[in-house]
Amino acid sequence: MDIEVLEHTRTIRFLIFLHKKGSVPISHIRWQIKGGQKTIYGIIRRLKEASLIYEEVEGEFPWRRVIKLTGKGVQVAEKLEEIQALLEEKQNNSLSYRSNEYTASKESERAL
Repeated sequence: MDIEVLEHTRTIRFLIFLHKKGSVPISHIRWQIKGGQKTIYGIIRRLKEASLIYEEVEGEFPWRRVIKLTGKGVQVAEKLEEIQALLEEKQNNSLSYRSNEYTASKESERAL
């Protein structure tokens, strides 16, 4: 698998969403990921080719096509969630730092 598979629109969001849900009917993915049908089916095709997801048919008529992560897909999604958490932590720290900077500047203005 080449990392380029993750560079396409909404692919990372798709993997993280699927990891949190476990399995998702194809019909629900479009609304959750907020992507067009062509985009979603393109993501599914690329992730299948990379062996990160697989499709399963559940139930009796009317059948549901469900997407699930493979073992490798779970590992990739977990790493992506770690990266997402680091980015959110960095952003929160940055906002906290800016807030503290603002508070300090206001206090020094009051002291004058």
